[in-house]
Amino acid sequence: MIRKFGVFVMTLGLVLSVSNSVWAGADGTCASESACCSGEKLGGGDMANKAATTCSDEQKAECAAAGKTCGESCSSADKLGGGDTAKKMAAATDTKAQYSLGDKVADFTVVDAKTGEEQSLSKLAGENGTLIVFWNQECPWVTGPRGAEKRIQALAAKVKEQGVSTILIDAGVNNTPESIKAHAETLTAPLLMNRDSSVAAKFNAQYTPHTFVLDKNMNLVYEGAFDVKRDGTYADYAAQAIADVVAGRTPAVQSAKGTGCSIKWAKGARPQS
Repeated sequence: MIRKFGVFVMTLGLVLSVSNSVWAGADGTCASESACCSGEKLGGGDMANKAATTCSDEQKAECAAAGKTCGESCSSADKLGGGDTAKKMAAATDTKAQYSLGDKVADFTVVDAKTGEEQSLSKLAGENGTLIVFWNQECPWVTGPRGAEKRIQALAAKVKEQGVSTILIDAGVNNTPESIKAHAETLTAPLLMNRDSSVAAKFNAQYTPHTFVLDKNMNLVYEGAFDVKRDGTYADYAAQAIADVVAGRTPAVQSAKGTGCSIKWAKGARPQS
C-alpha cells in the first residue's frame, strides 16, 4: 500500500511538472511563442493570466506596437484562438464584410467617368443626405423603356435643391471605361466607376439599380428598390426615404425588394454571403 501511494505521489508530481513546463521555463519566459496566447485552450483562468505575464520579447513588441500590454493582448488572443487566427478574427470584428441598415458608411474612392479623376464619398455626399444607385447602362431595368433612368435623374434634380446628392456607380466589368464615359455624358447626375467592384461588395449590392440612402451622418437608412410599379403607378420608396431623411426622421420603409440585372463582378469581388 505504501509503495503504491509513493508511486501515485511521484506520478502526480510528474504531471504537475509537465503542466508547469507548458507555461514557463526556468527563466520565467514562455516555453513557446504561442504559449502565452493559448490560455483558453490549455485551461484559461489563472493559468491564462500567468501565461500572459510571461510573453516572449517578440510578443511584447507586438503588443507595444498595438498600444497594449502583453496581458491585454493575450487575454484577447486566447479567447479568439491565439496566433494569426486571433489577429484575423480581431480584424474581421473591427471591419465587417458588408454594411447593414444603421451602419455608418466609411469614406471610399471612385473614379469620375467623365473626367477620369478620383472622387471620394466625403466630397460627393450631400449636406442632408446621399442617394447611391448601382448602375449598368446595358441593364433594361436601368435604361430603356422600362428602366428607371429618367425617374432617377428627375429625383436627383429635385433632391439636389434639398441638400441631397446623387451618386451613380458602375461597379461592374462588362462595360469599357470609354463606353461608360460616353453614357455619362447623357446623364445629369455624376456616374462613377468602381472597376474592382469593392464598393458594391461592401454595400452587398445585388443588382442594378440597387438603391441606398444615407442620412447626413453617413448612416445607411434605406436599401432596396428605387421604386416598384404596382397597378400602373410607382411606389416611390427611395423618394419617400429621402423625404424622411431631409425631415430628420428614420425612413418609414427601410428596405424594399427590387428587380434588376445582376452586378457584373470583378474577379474575386463577389460577396460570399
